[in-house]
Amino acid sequence: FATTADSLTFEAASLCASSAGPGTFESPDALEDALRRHGVDTSRWDSGAYKSCRRLWEEVEAGESLLRFAGSTVVRVVNVVKVVIRRPLDDGMRLYEAAQRLPNGRVRTRGLPLSEKLHYQEPLLSAAHRGVAEEL
Repeated sequence: FATTADSLTFEAASLCASSAGPGTFESPDALEDALRRHGVDTSRWDSGAYKSCRRLWEEVEAGESLLRFAGSTVVRVVNVVKVVIRRPLDDGMRLYEAAQRLPNGRVRTRGLPLSEKLHYQEPLLSAAHRGVAEEL
């Protein structure tokens, strides 16, 4: 599934969208059926740069994202916290995440500050602490 959404599409979709969060779909297959009914082609998912429909379902079930359905548009909504780790002298040095190893073994180059998806109604600092702990 794609990891970014066009902001204009998001704004238009959110005006008349129904949201889908934890408990909406009883299985990854039910989610995939809903996506296909809304015009999403999932045939290439779980290959190349795409994650699996099961992974999206797990993400929605965990409260890490929600989906907005509006007509033939589906938007994945994710809230993230970005953690900037710097030296006390603030000499411009920052710690960046070089790469991410995905569950299927693929390595994705990052080169970004640590970021962590927020769970539903999770405080920012809790998500930041969880993200740092996962990386250590």
